[in-house]
Amino acid sequence: MKKTKKRLLYSVYIITVTVFFLYYLFPSEDVKDYALFYANKAVPDVKVAIENVEPTFPPGLLFNHITIYYHGKPFFKAEMLRAIPGILSLVKKELTVYFKSSLYDGVVKGKVAMPLKKSNRIFVTADIDGIQLSTMLALKEFIPHNLSGVLKGAVTYLREENSNQASAESDLQLIDCGIDFMTPLYGIENIRFNEIDAGFVLKGNRLKLERITGSGDDFDADISGFVMIMNKMDKSILSMDGEISPHPSLLGKMAQAKNFIKSRSGRKGIGFRIRGTLARPTFSLK
Repeated sequence: MKKTKKRLLYSVYIITVTVFFLYYLFPSEDVKDYALFYANKAVPDVKVAIENVEPTFPPGLLFNHITIYYHGKPFFKAEMLRAIPGILSLVKKELTVYFKSSLYDGVVKGKVAMPLKKSNRIFVTADIDGIQLSTMLALKEFIPHNLSGVLKGAVTYLREENSNQASAESDLQLIDCGIDFMTPLYGIENIRFNEIDAGFVLKGNRLKLERITGSGDDFDADISGFVMIMNKMDKSILSMDGEISPHPSLLGKMAQAKNFIKSRSGRKGIGFRIRGTLARPTFSLK
């Protein structure tokens, strides 16, 4: 009995000392530099900054305060990213890393899988929940209006051996969302939707908008089309078509355009086009 207690105490002591020195002697700066070296050469014009890296349990890494810059401007921020490798995945000669990140008051979690041999192939799947649009830096950079809403959904991404052969799919929902215009549009100061459902498919540099459907108090909307993604994101080419089905409440807000809307709206609603680039989109009615 005494031998068993001694063994238990020694085991606890060894584990405690090992964990202490693992954290105390953990090469935080070296790991951070290694991660930044590969992250900063992955995509042109994109740079990554990490405040610090520390070990976590189960065995893994915790990255704190991550910022991604695009052309020198902050584009994306995450409070933390926890990455834990799947030990059993090594048997399959493929490294699987499970991750969880806190950002914009929400959570993104999923996994990344890649071969252990030298390869460009990578597969990512992620679930999104509770992301607040009003705090997203990327939207503030490209859209000169105030957006609100809660984003949730799922995304998958696959890059084959040829890095140009990338594909992705997403199924996303926006709840209690809206837009406040910096300058009123046809007398409308803001638009609110109860829910927006969206589906996207990426193949190479062509992002297909399979559907964007929104339902709100003032009108319903449907949009589809595609975006040709260019090396400079703001130069990406837009080609989208849609329809707006106004409700009576919208006509009351748009006194100046009431007769015009009534003349253009029918069973299929009012058709419109969005063309141009991400930096300079143009809007026109059909």
